[in-house]
Amino acid sequence: MSYVPDGKKQTFAGFNPTTKQKNAFNVNNDFLSADDGSLKATLKVKTTDVTLATGATETDVNNFFPIGSVPLSIAVKVTTAITNNGFITSVGTDGDADAFCDSLGDGVLEELDDEVHCGATFPDASHYFTAADKLRLTTNANPTGGGVVKVSMFYIDGTNLAG
Repeated sequence: MSYVPDGKKQTFAGFNPTTKQKNAFNVNNDFLSADDGSLKATLKVKTTDVTLATGATETDVNNFFPIGSVPLSIAVKVTTAITNNGFITSVGTDGDADAFCDSLGDGVLEELDDEVHCGATFPDASHYFTAADKLRLTTNANPTGGGVVKVSMFYIDGTNLAG
């Protein structure tokens, strides 16, 4: 199998990407897939820039979590400082606002280049999104002048497994 990080090709012994093999792993830029011939699970990365709501303490991103997804990790990085002494206090969904990160304090996600990585609390086959869902970022105060964060989620696309 081949993987090309930073333009350097690496080869993994014993894998021929031109043939169909059971239990084969394929790496292609932003995902890794495992395929046993009938079921397929793919590791993916989803990234989006989120402009925080200026009139509320909750900012939702519709359909951030795809149907069948099993989140493994979420990273949040401030790309434009949050105003009005605001900071992000939790990262979750509209049904569970602190599902991934909670109790984030002042100075953690507030200034340019602040960054956190949150592990999922339910990374197993019985806990996946059965419908597309919202990402919710909660702040301690209305960021009246704005703020922007980059959110990246590493997840298993189990759409085929949800069947």
